[in-house]
Amino acid sequence: MCYDYAGPWTATAGHHAALFATPGSSTPSGAAAVAHCLAQQVPAAKILLGVPCYGRAFPGASGPGQAFTAAASDEEGGTFEFRELPRAGAAAFLDEKAVAAYCVGGAAGFVSYDMPSTVRMKARFAREARLAGLFYWTGTADRVDGGEDESLVVAGYCELHR
Repeated sequence: MCYDYAGPWTATAGHHAALFATPGSSTPSGAAAVAHCLAQQVPAAKILLGVPCYGRAFPGASGPGQAFTAAASDEEGGTFEFRELPRAGAAAFLDEKAVAAYCVGGAAGFVSYDMPSTVRMKARFAREARLAGLFYWTGTADRVDGGEDESLVVAGYCELHR
């Protein structure tokens, strides 16, 4: 599981599923989780890298490391399904160093998520590290009407099988 690294339980906003830690951040990362498993003698071929099909919102923040306000009425803890992202009226961005996507704007503030390009980067990492592959939580939140530029699952599958 390489997601939920930041959320309502953390003091500041952050990428909730970054492959690499942001410099100066104490937020965990997918690469660090894989390295930990490998250091514990877990065979690479037994490791799947988890990809979220949802984003985490940090209202009142415009980026990682910032304070945010909890959405008291949000029973889901400030999440949006991937097919709802980026949020309407929000500007979308890609953090290539962290391998994380996000959008900023509107009542949701900073929303951290994966997009097809970040999933392709994660799949490339998994392939190069000789991991077993990727898994997704949850596929029902993915976009199903598109190819590898629209669907997280299709993007990961295509990159793993290049």
